[in-house]
Amino acid sequence: MRILSLFDGIGCGRVALERAGIPIDIYIASEIDKDSIRVAKKNYPDIIQIGDVREIDFSKFENIDAIIGGSPCSYFSNARTSFQETRERYPNGTGYELFTYFAKAVKQIKPRYFLYENNYSMSKEVRNQITLDLGVKPVMIDSALVTAQSRKRYYWTNIDDVLPPKDRNILIGDVIDGAVTGAAFRNQLTKKGYVSGWDIRKDRKSNCLLTFATKRNCAVQMQDGSIRPLTADEYELLQTLPQGYTDCLSESGRKTVCALGWTVDVLAYIFQHMEESEHHIKSNYRRKLF
Repeated sequence: MRILSLFDGIGCGRVALERAGIPIDIYIASEIDKDSIRVAKKNYPDIIQIGDVREIDFSKFENIDAIIGGSPCSYFSNARTSFQETRERYPNGTGYELFTYFAKAVKQIKPRYFLYENNYSMSKEVRNQITLDLGVKPVMIDSALVTAQSRKRYYWTNIDDVLPPKDRNILIGDVIDGAVTGAAFRNQLTKKGYVSGWDIRKDRKSNCLLTFATKRNCAVQMQDGSIRPLTADEYELLQTLPQGYTDCLSESGRKTVCALGWTVDVLAYIFQHMEESEHHIKSNYRRKLF
C-alpha cells in the first residue's frame, strides 16, 4: 500500500501497519519536529520525509491508498487548563487550522482509507466540526484495552467495522516488573486551599503519558510502596513500541516523542480491519470475474 502520514511523529503508523500485516510499497511522511524525524529515520531509513504539512500541494499526489494522521492534540486538551493556557473550545484556533490540512488532503487525494486521531477531552464543538468535515463519526478507544496505559483518544476513519477492541486485561505489573499501579502528584484546590499529595490509581494502570513529564506527574508505585518516575524504556512499553525504538535521543527526549506518538497496538488493531476490507474487495472482484 501507498501511505501518506501527516503529522507523522516517530513513525508509529509505520510500526502499526507492519504489525497488522499490511504490505507497504511507499510511506510518505510530513513532520517538522527534528527529534521525531531522527527517530523515524533511525528505524525506517526508507521513509520519504516531505516537511511541513502547511506547505504541501496535495493536488500533486496520486495513487495514495491511505492517509493517516493526528494533528497536535495539546490545543484541544483539557490538560492545558492545568498550565494556565487557553484551551481551544471552538473550531477557530491553531489546533483546528492544523486539522484542516488533513481534511484537505483527504478531499483532494481521495484515498481508499483515512484515519484521523485526536484527544478525547476535546470540546463537543470541535469534535462535531471534525466529524462534519470528515463525514464519519469518531470511535473512542482507550489504550488501556490493549496495554497498561490509560489513554483515551477519538479515531475518525472510513475503515469498515471499527469498534473498540476486547479488553486484553493488561496491568502495569505485566509490563513493568514489580509495579503495582500508576501515580501522579497533584495539587488540588479545596475549600481550605490547595491540598497536595499522591494520586494513586486503583485500576492498576499507568496514567496517560505526558510530554511535559516530571518525576512526579508520570510515576509508578512499586510493590514495596515506593513511588518513582517512569523511564523512557517504560514509555516505549506502555506505547507498545519496540524496545529501543527511540534510543537515539536523550532520556527526556525519548519520553517526549513517545508521549506525542500513537499507541501502536491500537493502530494495528484498526489497520487489521483495513486488511479485512482488502480481502473482501478482492473476494468480490474474483466473484465478478468467475
